[in-house]
Amino acid sequence: MTCVACSSAIEKGLLSEFKGKGLLNEKSVNVMLLVHKLRITFKKQLASDHNITPETIINEVEDLGFGARLLHKFEQEEGHETERQGASDIREMEFVIKGMTCSSCSSAIERHFTKGGDQESAFPGVESASVSLLTHKATIKFDYGRLKPRQIVEEIEDLGFEAEVFSQATQDVNEIVQAEVAHYRKRMVRCLLWYLPVLFLVWVVPYVSWTKPLMLKVIVWNGNSVYVLLMMGISTYYLLSIGLGYFRSAFQ
Repeated sequence: MTCVACSSAIEKGLLSEFKGKGLLNEKSVNVMLLVHKLRITFKKQLASDHNITPETIINEVEDLGFGARLLHKFEQEEGHETERQGASDIREMEFVIKGMTCSSCSSAIERHFTKGGDQESAFPGVESASVSLLTHKATIKFDYGRLKPRQIVEEIEDLGFEAEVFSQATQDVNEIVQAEVAHYRKRMVRCLLWYLPVLFLVWVVPYVSWTKPLMLKVIVWNGNSVYVLLMMGISTYYLLSIGLGYFRSAFQ
């Protein structure tokens, strides 16, 4: 998948194939472009009646022109919800998350597990999830019988962040926050230092008699003056070095 049109094509293709049989609806098909995953929820009995298996879904996706393979399969027997709930092992655990830079990051993780509070399309086994940007921690309530902490960590890492189960042996969250603050402080200092040559080029070069002809009139490459090439070089450095982390976080 390379764009939103690809993910939409998969959703529409699966719905057109299986919706008429009562197997799928708009809430039971979720194609996640950023992590290249497809999550489908359907009733086991209906799937059995129509001879629908994970391989059937994979073949249908491949017929649409995409590759696919089965990652996880969660099953819940129909008619046994009460017994399963009574025997379920509901736990609440905290996870330390690194790499979040803004509220969009924490919201993306939270939405991934809760789907905006829609219990029907929420991540299988997860009852609730809360992500705090300030403390760099996620509190997730889940059924330990259906979902393991390692799977939750892998899901968070698939979203582009680093994660681990919080414990007494885990590095203190304050230390993590302080390390990130130090990192961004260094980045700010670098920005200020590289802002000085920009000030020189903008406010000094055009108005000083000996710099103006040297910088503006001397053609160096392909019709560009020294002044233009210096501005291009500084801008490129900003984008590829100082601003690269923000671009990476945005795409994640």
